[in-house]
Amino acid sequence: DPQNSSIKKEINKLRTLIREQRERDKQSYFGFFQKGGTISSKDDSDNISSSNEQQMKLSQTEDEIKYTSSSIKQHHDQILQTDFRNPSPSAIAEAERRGIDLNDPLVVDVLEQMELDKRKGNIHDCIGNDQVHRTHP
Repeated sequence: DPQNSSIKKEINKLRTLIREQRERDKQSYFGFFQKGGTISSKDDSDNISSSNEQQMKLSQTEDEIKYTSSSIKQHHDQILQTDFRNPSPSAIAEAERRGIDLNDPLVVDVLEQMELDKRKGNIHDCIGNDQVHRTHP
């Protein structure tokens, strides 16, 4: 009934609520789709600037970690690198015990290539019989 006063009061309350919500929406979303973002105060811009600085520091720290770890890996590889061209007497004896002739230049070439491939991440699953010369006991 259009003449009912309680219904009119409820309709007016709803209209007031809708109007208030529109005002809150305007304040909340003002400039949201404008170029430059939604920064509304100096504090917000300072927080964003601080966050950007932290991201830059984090990125620099990650770069330093990568550089340091690669330096450590290179140093570790240099330490572990075997000199097959000038083996020690104990290395020759150990190789002979395993059936490998370190005095054969072809064997040394294959071992050096395997060592290089291992450092590059290319690990051989098997070696052809024609590539390795073994000593016979």
